[in-house]
Amino acid sequence: MVFYPPMMYCFCDLQREQRLQEHLRSLRDLEGLLEELLAWLAGLESTLLTLEAEPLPDDIPTLESLISDHREFMENTSKRQPEVDSVCKPRQQVKPPSGAQQTKDRKFSRPKTPS
Repeated sequence: MVFYPPMMYCFCDLQREQRLQEHLRSLRDLEGLLEELLAWLAGLESTLLTLEAEPLPDDIPTLESLISDHREFMENTSKRQPEVDSVCKPRQQVKPPSGAQQTKDRKFSRPKTPS
């Protein structure tokens, strides 16, 4: 067993806590973005359902205007595609080196409490 000086434990503990805090912030940011996108998509769905319920006009200028409006709607929707992708696509995780795989499966024991 390798023993490290007490300061080494402190430094490693701080590094781990920093990484955990950073990851927690990242997940909270992602959760906030997801909630915002879900609300935005619900609004889009509501708009489309309302428009679909309306009868199509029989005059060409009005129909051309609706087509133009729909194209604009689709362009505005596609502008948020990168945000949707960032929430939907799994993040790439860096694979640990072969020696680090052993520590992944290792369970850490809790300090013993006096009985």
